[in-house]
Amino acid sequence: MSQGPPDSPESEKSKFPLASIAAHPATLVIIGFIFTGIFGTFITARWQRKEWDRQQGRLLQIKRIEQKQKIMEDLTRKVADSDATEQDVLIAFKPWWRVGDQGRDAIAKERVEAWRKQGGRDWRIETTLLKNQLGFFFIDLARGPKIRQTFDEILERREKIAGRMAVLVDAYSQGKDVRKDETMQDEIDDIDAVIKENEASLANLDTLILVDIQIDASVPHTIWDDLI
Repeated sequence: MSQGPPDSPESEKSKFPLASIAAHPATLVIIGFIFTGIFGTFITARWQRKEWDRQQGRLLQIKRIEQKQKIMEDLTRKVADSDATEQDVLIAFKPWWRVGDQGRDAIAKERVEAWRKQGGRDWRIETTLLKNQLGFFFIDLARGPKIRQTFDEILERREKIAGRMAVLVDAYSQGKDVRKDETMQDEIDDIDAVIKENEASLANLDTLILVDIQIDASVPHTIWDDLI
């Protein structure tokens, strides 16, 4: 049986059917669709993952800012309440306060009692909690230490104020007329000046916290920030 020459056109056509298919325009279109689908799906999935991370990071950032604002509000309210309670007692011990009012001493005793309650167990618990929160949420090395230091100074000053006021309150409770005692009046003025120092420190502390919050709000975050 005779066979055609090995290099005949029919033989060449049978050797390269895949090349003919690959060169067909329809094949190129199909391959293009396949690769576009694969890469398009990959790119879309990656973008969606990054967008989800961004959104979750933003939610965590908002939550952290809200927590910092809450800490500032609680801290300000607690310290301001302490300062005001102390000043109420000192004012009640001044000679010009409610002159001629028959309820003068009754109101003074109410203020003294309010001061005693304000500085008890609840104060220690709440200020300890606030210190822990400051240490947990305000971790920036440029601002965190200054924030905690300022709060510690307020607490230390407040303890000294409480000790000095205790002497005045004890004298008043034992029947001494502190309103006519010049030494005690000088002491009252000195204590009031220290309270005003605490008020200035509180204003400074609030400013430090607000700066930290503003900087935190301006920096984009991802969900991984809290895990590092």
